[in-house]
Amino acid sequence: MKNNMLCKTIIASVLFLLSIVLVNAQTSKDYFTTGVNFYKNRQYDSAISNLNKAIGLDPNFTNAYITRGNSYYSKRLYTLAKQDYNKAISLAPNSAINFYNRGNIFSATKYYDSAIADFNKAISIRSDYAPAYGGRGSVYNYKQMYDLAIQDFNKAIILDSMASFAYNNRGLAYVSTGQYEFAINDFKKGIVMDVNKERPFVIINIIEPLARLYRFSEAAKYYNDFRAKYVTGYIDDPYWQFFKKYIEVISQNLPSNDYATALTNLTLAEKLYATKNKAETSEGYGKRGYTSILALKGYVLEQLKNNDEAKQAYEQTLIINPNQPDITIALQRLSQKKDAMVQTDNDPPTINILEPNANSRSISVDDDKVAGTKQHIRGQAIDPSGIKSIMLNNQPLKVEDNGYFDTTVNINAGVNIFTIVATDKHANSVSQNVQIVTGKDKTNAAPANNVVSSVLNANPVYNAILIAECDYADNNIPSLQGPSSDMTKIYNLLVNNYAFAPVNTDTLINATRTNILEAIIKKANAMGENDNLFIFYAGHGQMIKQPDNSEEGFLVPQDAVKDIISTYISSDDLLRTIKYSKAKHILFVADACFAGSLFRDIPSDAPVPVAEAYKDKSRRLLASGNRTAVPDRSEFIEFLRLALQENHSPYITAEQLIDSFKDQYTNSTHLTLQYYPIKNVDDLGGQFVFIRK
Repeated sequence: MKNNMLCKTIIASVLFLLSIVLVNAQTSKDYFTTGVNFYKNRQYDSAISNLNKAIGLDPNFTNAYITRGNSYYSKRLYTLAKQDYNKAISLAPNSAINFYNRGNIFSATKYYDSAIADFNKAISIRSDYAPAYGGRGSVYNYKQMYDLAIQDFNKAIILDSMASFAYNNRGLAYVSTGQYEFAINDFKKGIVMDVNKERPFVIINIIEPLARLYRFSEAAKYYNDFRAKYVTGYIDDPYWQFFKKYIEVISQNLPSNDYATALTNLTLAEKLYATKNKAETSEGYGKRGYTSILALKGYVLEQLKNNDEAKQAYEQTLIINPNQPDITIALQRLSQKKDAMVQTDNDPPTINILEPNANSRSISVDDDKVAGTKQHIRGQAIDPSGIKSIMLNNQPLKVEDNGYFDTTVNINAGVNIFTIVATDKHANSVSQNVQIVTGKDKTNAAPANNVVSSVLNANPVYNAILIAECDYADNNIPSLQGPSSDMTKIYNLLVNNYAFAPVNTDTLINATRTNILEAIIKKANAMGENDNLFIFYAGHGQMIKQPDNSEEGFLVPQDAVKDIISTYISSDDLLRTIKYSKAKHILFVADACFAGSLFRDIPSDAPVPVAEAYKDKSRRLLASGNRTAVPDRSEFIEFLRLALQENHSPYITAEQLIDSFKDQYTNSTHLTLQYYPIKNVDDLGGQFVFIRK
């Protein structure tokens, strides 16, 4: 009897304990189900709270980790999301969705190689998993590897013909590669599939390729549909206000041919873009923003018959993204217009004498000391068809592409007359005399600093862009240790000791090609005739021999691919970023291997006195070496830093600064500093002047 009672007690206890386990298992499932419902309704905090309880009751509940990870991902809490996905992978290592989810985390945090590895793993587990192809394609889009991206989106669409995300993302790849009709077709399919009105971005995205094909009325209809169907879209986010203004130009100003208002709004869009959150970069899809604004601005300027500024906008957008066939066609169209205009050019060039100026053509030299006296004669000849030749007293002078000429002449006692004749490419000529008279100086010269102050009394504004490339995405390009600290040293000196305000001094660390070019274009375009720009680059450089055996220097940005020239920054790219700037002076300092092969390599005899040096425009390169490799730990930066630090003159030209250390630098490093005018831009022989605080 006692044994029967004991058995019944044991059985009852076991059943009770089993019932507790069953209740807890059911409760864990209930919490999970509730959490999923909250997640679907985008109530992520409530979802996470319920999923925490589900996991607390069942620490091996894989789907609970996945859904909680998705909730964290939606809240952009990527570290927590990654932890949950890692746990899900450990519990279910053969689940494609787990690797897909973690791949999305790596993509969102810009660890693109790790993202691709996870998407590859998901595909190896399940080759028919469309989202994994779509995720990998999106990473390729961000890496601007558009051919691979399109291949993956094609595969995703084959596997799932209703994969609207794949149509949208393939459309973006088509836009970035200039295949606008294909992009429009993909966006139209994505719009049709969005029956639940969950993807307003698709209807926004179709507007840009329509504008590229000048189908503004059609674009306006889509924009109106977007406003009628959706409460909001990504362009309503403060970060995207620049793109919203761009779309408003397309949908409101251009269908009615209101080009003046369109230009005003596009100028505002540029300013909004320039002031957007600097933490966000212009990689991948983001680069569409600035290139699109510049492209449309070029079109509007062309309609306003402002062809020179239209060409500027077209050229600059093409630097950032060469895959814009509409821009290539537009530039060809402008070239044809210019050729037609030039054919009827019967006007002679104009000559602007820069030195000696009209008030200094009486040389103060005793007659018995005139012998051996030399004088600069500098100027610029301007003509729409281009300058063919410049002669001085029947002797040809070297003339730059911008019509600038610079020569030295011998002065004799008494009156010296020099006749300059400029001839354009249609044989139209003009002549101008420069008369220099020697004599004793009867006046008292003003103190040097007073002269300088009178030249600089307009309070020039100093801007800087400092670039340091250290950690390269391509493992075949070695990382560098020195550039970041070198940039910091230069920044501190400029801001603390010289007239560079922090608000006007931009720093770029590990910047992409697009980031660098955009930063220079935005800054250069915004500058006026009282502004000065100092550009500093520290990182890898590369010299490449061209088919004609000429040598060209390149800068190597963070996202460059070794030996793929199109991923580098060429001299021509840099020229076009500053070519149209109204800035007074631009000084480009490059501490990189082979930096001396950038632009051109010719000596300069620019005037040394500060007042004279500042008054004319300059565009100059200072490189740490010529066609040679330079070390990671830069002695150049240390010499430059000490020169800036130890200078106590209120005003010093770049040339004077360089002269203070160039011989010592050469003796120490066996490298030769390169300092010369940048070709094909508006260099008129002036000098960048550093002003101490």
